[in-house]
Amino acid sequence: MAFDPAELTSEKSLFKIRLAARKIPSSAFNQWVVVVTATLALAYALLPNSSAALLATKVREFAEMGFGFAASILGFLIAGFTVFATITKEQLFHKMAEFIEPTSKLSYLKYNFFAFMRVFIDYLCFCAFCLLIKLAAFPDGPISAILSYLPGTDFTKLCMARIGFVVITASTVYVLLLLKAFVFNIHHVVMTSLRWSMEEAQNKPA
Repeated sequence: MAFDPAELTSEKSLFKIRLAARKIPSSAFNQWVVVVTATLALAYALLPNSSAALLATKVREFAEMGFGFAASILGFLIAGFTVFATITKEQLFHKMAEFIEPTSKLSYLKYNFFAFMRVFIDYLCFCAFCLLIKLAAFPDGPISAILSYLPGTDFTKLCMARIGFVVITASTVYVLLLLKAFVFNIHHVVMTSLRWSMEEAQNKPA
């Protein structure tokens, strides 16, 4: 079947790109690390001395740290993606677009680009999540005001603090693991581009 160039621009938003990127399998190691981290965070949150005030403070601290880290690291990610986009030859992109990756059923071109875009989008979502905590979960802020009108306020605050602590802890570890995967992807695509160039040169008739 002939390759249709229009298929390259079929995704019209970051949301659709992120949905398509779900077809790319995630690292089993990353998944297990996130699950273990969430389990340990939940165990800590359930300890008798882990009060709602303590957990809420930790959530705010992690959000502050996570937002600064994610916002600053995005510049590094964009630079890495620029390396991938500029060092890879256009002919290689054309070849990658013509072949389908068997697991995700995406073209190898989209498979590689979506692997990078998934990192960008997840970092942006993490930044937005941390910013939401900073704007709405400060002491006596909007979330505290809303919770004060709910029945069982103290228990509700404790549950929300526990959930927030587990989510922010697991999310922070997740974005760190994404950075590890991003660095490997940069290395892999650069080596792939160089290998393709060398093999093309070897296959040319003398």
